[in-house]
Amino acid sequence: MDDQRTPQTPHAPPSIRLADTALHSALLQLRGHLSIVHHIHGRVRLRLAASALGQSQALATVRALGTQLAMPAAIRQISVNAAARSVLIEYDPQRLPDSFWPQLLQAPADQALALLQQHLAP
Repeated sequence: MDDQRTPQTPHAPPSIRLADTALHSALLQLRGHLSIVHHIHGRVRLRLAASALGQSQALATVRALGTQLAMPAAIRQISVNAAARSVLIEYDPQRLPDSFWPQLLQAPADQALALLQQHLAP
């Protein structure tokens, strides 16, 4: 009897699958260009590096952060000042630990995605 099953294709492990949301994608794309400027409990200000200014995709992604993306429950508000290359994120500290932001920016890509999926589930 012939095996009529569809051939199995290898899938990426869950830790490196594509981002679940537009916010995940934006943060993953930008994280190499972002640094923490100021951080208090429930609020973090990120700065977009000047090196990203020549990349139109990075600028479009920053602008989208403040306007077009659905926010998970842990994120209260995102404000973008494109002229200052600044992103202010207000978050629920009961849902998102303060350590999340430095970990997100410093972790390898697969770990950063895992952090996003764990803490910023849609």
